[in-house]
Amino acid sequence: MRKYRLLSLVVLPAAAGLVLLQPLAGSAQSGPTLVSNSQANMIAPPARLKGYVDNFPRNKQNEPAIARDPLTGAFVAGSNDEIDEDLCGTNPSWDPSLNNSVTCHFDPLVGSTGVYFSADGVHWTQPTYSSNLDGNGPNPIHTLPGYDTVGLVSNGDPAISFGPTLLPNGTFSRTAMTAYFGNLAFQRQLPSLTNGGALFAISRSYDDGQTWVPPVVANGPGSTAGTFNDKDHVHADASPASPFYGNVYGCYSLFPGSPLFSRELNDRIMFVRSTDGGATYSKPVFLSPDYNNNAVGGRQDCNIQSGPDGTVYVFWDDSINKVPSMVVAVSHDGGQTFTKRITVAAFNPVAFPLPNALFREFSYPTGAVDPRSGQVYDVWPTETNGHAQIALATSVDRGQSWKVLSAVGVNESAGDDVFFPAIDVSPNGTVVVSYNALRQTGVAPAYTAAGQPGSDFTTPGQPFGPGAVAQDTYAAVSTDHGLSFSAIRASTTSGDPDGASANNLTDQFIGDYTTVAATDHAAYPIWTDERNAAPCTPVDQYRAGQIAKSNPDLSCRNFGNTDIFTALVTY
Repeated sequence: MRKYRLLSLVVLPAAAGLVLLQPLAGSAQSGPTLVSNSQANMIAPPARLKGYVDNFPRNKQNEPAIARDPLTGAFVAGSNDEIDEDLCGTNPSWDPSLNNSVTCHFDPLVGSTGVYFSADGVHWTQPTYSSNLDGNGPNPIHTLPGYDTVGLVSNGDPAISFGPTLLPNGTFSRTAMTAYFGNLAFQRQLPSLTNGGALFAISRSYDDGQTWVPPVVANGPGSTAGTFNDKDHVHADASPASPFYGNVYGCYSLFPGSPLFSRELNDRIMFVRSTDGGATYSKPVFLSPDYNNNAVGGRQDCNIQSGPDGTVYVFWDDSINKVPSMVVAVSHDGGQTFTKRITVAAFNPVAFPLPNALFREFSYPTGAVDPRSGQVYDVWPTETNGHAQIALATSVDRGQSWKVLSAVGVNESAGDDVFFPAIDVSPNGTVVVSYNALRQTGVAPAYTAAGQPGSDFTTPGQPFGPGAVAQDTYAAVSTDHGLSFSAIRASTTSGDPDGASANNLTDQFIGDYTTVAATDHAAYPIWTDERNAAPCTPVDQYRAGQIAKSNPDLSCRNFGNTDIFTALVTY
């Protein structure tokens, strides 16, 4: 939440934020081909304040999701998007204890779930909506609308899925789709922020994201103090042959035991379902064993998929007797009951942080199901031979047993670490895995982290600095059910994570995940991109404990300017 296969190419003229690539006449066309990069989010407006040279955190986006309407071919995407937030040092009076001169805060009255739509996956629009309450008064907003009408504020962690539209006669359409957009939300009362109280809310759009129905809270009554929900996911059953066609499923991690909120430590994976087109949701049930984190380890990061026969799969990362493990729970009755957790594989969590970087990255699972055969896939990052790699497991017996295949793709150069994998399977069974890759540039890190208060890395000593590493995104394609992959660099320009930042400035920050959508002949990976972000020397010096925190908007142009980029990769 808010914390090359070589080609001869020519660049074609394009609109701002769009780079088109086209093979020259006579060049080879085999394997995946990169066609374009596009920026999905709009460029944040300039600060327009005396002395300000930057607009952080309004220029900050991360943790993107993408989904495609299988009938119209249109796309809806989302992210954690702070475009409507206040600038650093301009805090309102909602918390007088804040040091307004340097704070880059999250305003609890401002929504932060960005929404974007595209007719073709290449040309994107971030709409402007009207709101009576989002923010500190009547304002145009650029985030998911309708939350003010039900007393909520959107809070990121987007998850999107298309499912059939419910008709007036109670059946589900075969000719129209609904976009379901899940994310976290807070009640508008300020205590809900300080006491936890995060909710799981799901919005609906019947026109591919152009307009939205106000959200429905999917996890029951308002959360109480000491409760925090995180890492939600939503999935709609759109398989025409499924007996549960039209069902909508949601999951999230429930943290009643975060030390920040209470003394309990019983973290749970929660699940809800809707059979009426997302109008209402069932009482949440927990899928994971209810035990103490300190005794056996934690669990987090759920992901839901369903097969052509309606079988529901909920993946998450868990700890079995303190052994990190990817697991799945399976339902054969439309989410009414589930098996006990089934181990997919044990894994080694990736280094945290990666060498010469200062952003967090976790070993999250992402699942997919072949819509024809029902073969199930699960991918996650794992530490192998001192580097982060992408592991892939598959099941041909509806999740009861699993086989771990060889790692997806290969390091593009010695020393690469790959992370944030996402997977999708096209209607014809093509498997696509996208992922980020971090390359060591050979530039010596200029700083060593001091482990500032509020950092994800409290142990000092991590080297980092401008130009020390470079990040790219790749897409890997398999036409043999995951046995082999052909990978291609999907980003046209590398990014420097040192230009990215958490709001408290202690760490670099690029979110926690990416996603991808696949058709029979094209893939559309979406990721957090730092190509437009510039490092800030005073911020790096603060992270290294050399100087006190200062307002980056007064000294560093383009600092924190992470964007949401997509690629069109054909095959």
